[in-house]
Order: sequence, then C-alpha cells, then structure tokens
Amino acid sequence: MNEEAQTLRFLIIDDCPSRYDEFTRMLDREGHGWVITCEPDFVYLIRPDHFDAILLDHDMPYQDGRKWARWLTENWEKKKPVVITSTTGLEGVREEMLETLKSGGFKAIINPADHIGCETEWLSWMKGALA
Repeated sequence: MNEEAQTLRFLIIDDCPSRYDEFTRMLDREGHGWVITCEPDFVYLIRPDHFDAILLDHDMPYQDGRKWARWLTENWEKKKPVVITSTTGLEGVREEMLETLKSGGFKAIINPADHIGCETEWLSWMKGALA
C-alpha cells in the first residue's frame, strides 16, 4: 500500500470535546484527516465521499448513536467502516447500534474509548476494514 492510500479521512460524530481532541491529535500525528461534528444537522450536509470511515459515539444530546446508526443505514448507499467509540456502557445500546449497522451493510465494531491505546486499536481495525 502506498503512502497516499494510507492517508484516511475520518468523520467523528461525538459530543465530548476531550474525546475528539484526543482522536484528532492522534489522527494528526498519524497523518490522517478528519471532520468533527457534534451538531446533528451538520452530518446531513456531509457526503459519504468526503471521508473514509466513521467514529460514532452513542451517548449524545439531540440524536444519539442509535438514531445515527439507523440514519446511516437508511440514507447512505456507500457503506463506510464504523467504530462505535462510546465510553458509556448503557446495557445493549452499543450492541443495538452494531447490529443496525451490520444489517445495513456496514463493517462495524465496538471499541470503547475508555482505555489507553483504544485509538491505536480502532485505527488498526479501520485500516484492515478499508484494505
């Protein structure tokens, strides 16, 4: 894989400034691009060809990750790999999101952002999912 193919662009759907700050610093360090949104209406303006993969939180105001998972599967023909990154563990919610995304044709995993090294884990998975 050449250097250009390794440069990825991520859509980060998360409402936690400290978490997306950690994500974006790591992506910058690795030479990847990113778009952040915590404003629900903003994602509707982004086309799937603007990025390669999605980092999706589930515990957000306005429209939680379950709604985003349903919206993505209903509205995007072009499927992107998704990492569900939420640190909260409301029973069954992350699993519900995972099932929704997979049933809609998305490659998806749960990788909570609650431990050291989680960013390296999901970035490695994303590279494999995009290969």
